[in-house]
Amino acid sequence: MKPCVVLKLSVLVAVGLNLAGCGYVAFSPDGKSLAFSWRKGKADEIAMIDLESGKFTDLPNSGEATYLQFASSGQRIAYQSLEGELMLYDLRAGRVTKVADSAELFTWAEEDRRLVAFERRLDENYDCVWFDVPTRRESARLNLPEGVKPTLPPVAIGYNGSIGIVGDKDGKAEVYIAEFGKVSKLTTTGDVVGLAASRDGREIIWARRSRNAKYILLSLYRYDMQMRSVRKMDFPEHVSALNPGARSRIKEVVAVVFSPDWNRMIVAARFEPAKKGASLIQRLFSVSIDGRQAREIASDRGGKDYNMPAFSWDSRKIAMLSMGDEFSKVILSDADGSNRRVLRSLKSD
Repeated sequence: MKPCVVLKLSVLVAVGLNLAGCGYVAFSPDGKSLAFSWRKGKADEIAMIDLESGKFTDLPNSGEATYLQFASSGQRIAYQSLEGELMLYDLRAGRVTKVADSAELFTWAEEDRRLVAFERRLDENYDCVWFDVPTRRESARLNLPEGVKPTLPPVAIGYNGSIGIVGDKDGKAEVYIAEFGKVSKLTTTGDVVGLAASRDGREIIWARRSRNAKYILLSLYRYDMQMRSVRKMDFPEHVSALNPGARSRIKEVVAVVFSPDWNRMIVAARFEPAKKGASLIQRLFSVSIDGRQAREIASDRGGKDYNMPAFSWDSRKIAMLSMGDEFSKVILSDADGSNRRVLRSLKSD
């Protein structure tokens, strides 16, 4: 029994934070369990692990999930299958239903009444599609601007049913907002690496990477959805654990994931190796939103692979999967990366 091949940290930072890859983890809303895709013999299924006891529970007939999310009720899990289908697993009934034949990244919206997903058209452009959960039918569709490819799951903002999107065109990643029957570009900097919405839906936050991370790590911005105004947040140019000075080996920040309460973020970055000619080192850090505290939580040194860690709904915990040559591990820590412990360690086949 071992995890399916995880979304490698090395691949993750090479393409940015594209979560469509096996190995993503999700906390249940009550914080008592984790769900993730797991390989049992020759069959791939979603499994859940109790965070107190470490006990596994397989979800029969679920199949392999490349990306998954709990509904806020905790009674259903939406996931993308290996074939790209958008699926729904009812935990009470133990039943699987198909929502859509094709979906690339998604989110729950409107108090779990809808799922919002990206769908690639035959012309290689993308649509943002709303699905009604009770009926499993498409309820709305908007075309993304030509050539824009989503790089992150859509963000349900809550204000006027708006959806936040990070899309890449010609190597430039921008924030877009889908609302009032249209998709509008919000930024023009081409360097967005993370996006989130506040709990009340009144604001969104995004992270921008700098051109030279040795001198400026990243910058953060808040946008008021009602006032339609943006302001830059206070954040230091240097964070000692990542870019203490000009001699730092950091090359670039490639992805940022915010905690639900906006007090912390996970920063994925690439570093130059000490040995000339060696591969870049990929590292993950938990960083406070003011930049005063940072701790490394994972790296690909020693041949290890990790999925992108996930915050719990209350922002107090971080979970991730790692897979080495001999053992695969489910890892849990506090949000700041402290009190790290292995929930379960299994010998790889």
